[in-house]
Amino acid sequence: MLLTREAWGDVQLSAVEDGRVQGAELSPAQRELLRRSPDVARAARATRRLPSADSNRSRVLDRFGPEAHRAGDPHAGAALFERLCASFHLLRGVGHEVGPDIAAFRSKSGTDFRVALLDPNAAIEQRYAAWTVETQDGRSFTGVVRDETSTHLTMVQPGGGP
Repeated sequence: MLLTREAWGDVQLSAVEDGRVQGAELSPAQRELLRRSPDVARAARATRRLPSADSNRSRVLDRFGPEAHRAGDPHAGAALFERLCASFHLLRGVGHEVGPDIAAFRSKSGTDFRVALLDPNAAIEQRYAAWTVETQDGRSFTGVVRDETSTHLTMVQPGGGP
């Protein structure tokens, strides 16, 4: 919510600078929104304080490579899904239908599942790409485009909000 208005980005950056919020808690899209701020000072602060959205994903994937072959714990997985994924995906009646249907991953290999979890944007379909819209009154919204006409744009945000 703090990033829906350009000026509120300073509040978010201050929270990162004084340790109330970890920079990695912001999504890559949110970090990039702050890094690309038209306010040069705000953009510089964001560049200094926030982790890069284009970090070396292959290193992370390699680090967790052996985990792809371990047996999973369905109860722990369900709890993690609810905490980390349900704002964007709907599975077995839990979550929000913002991103793609992930039920197909039941038949995927551990390696495919690992890539999808650790680098979810590696193979994103364009229809699920996040867009940032800036309104004429200075607010910014990031979400997935659901419907677009010549006069209207409907977006859905993580958590299912319009």
